[in-house]
Amino acid sequence: MHIHRAVLFAGTLVLIGGCAAVFTPQTLSENFALTEGTTANHPAFIDGDMRTFGETEFPASEAANSGITGTPPSEAVVLLPEARSISKIVIHSEDIMGVDLLFESSSSGWLLHNKYDGLKGPSFTLKPRGIVSASGVKLRIRHATGDKAMRKKNTQQQAGGWINILGPTRAKAKIREIELFGPVSAKAPGVAEEAPPESTSTPEDMLLEGLLN
Repeated sequence: MHIHRAVLFAGTLVLIGGCAAVFTPQTLSENFALTEGTTANHPAFIDGDMRTFGETEFPASEAANSGITGTPPSEAVVLLPEARSISKIVIHSEDIMGVDLLFESSSSGWLLHNKYDGLKGPSFTLKPRGIVSASGVKLRIRHATGDKAMRKKNTQQQAGGWINILGPTRAKAKIREIELFGPVSAKAPGVAEEAPPESTSTPEDMLLEGLLN
């Protein structure tokens, strides 16, 4: 007698004994950006309304804006009330073409996680390497659709190769929404797991289980 054995784990069903494996997508959590207590450097980034939009902001530091190479990248920042496990970020924007992704660490502050290029709206997805636990997400916009026009408007070529900077050399980016997701198992702290149901196995079930194992 040949018995097929079914194994179920992490959303994946594998049938051992001649049947093909069936894989299902990982279930994602709620949008953490809509959690009460979450803030952003523009409220429209996290208001859940695709009809509204906000613009990224340039760093407030005077030192960051005084370089002779031009304007530093603008930023979009989302701060969560507590650390969350993040595995997927969805950005709704038509202006962003290249971005640095940074996560906030409670011990080390902002850390660069990855760089993304060739992005195209109206929306795109950033997938971090693995699952990252962070209390904040920062998007540093290295390349926006309006950068070229802004540089042309606010720079002048001088004799000897010098460039005269008259104003911002980068454009801000409009963002309609920033969405943050994690694995469905990433529960909020303080939320208890449901207790497993009591066993109702019959002697026949136990015998069959012994044969399968």
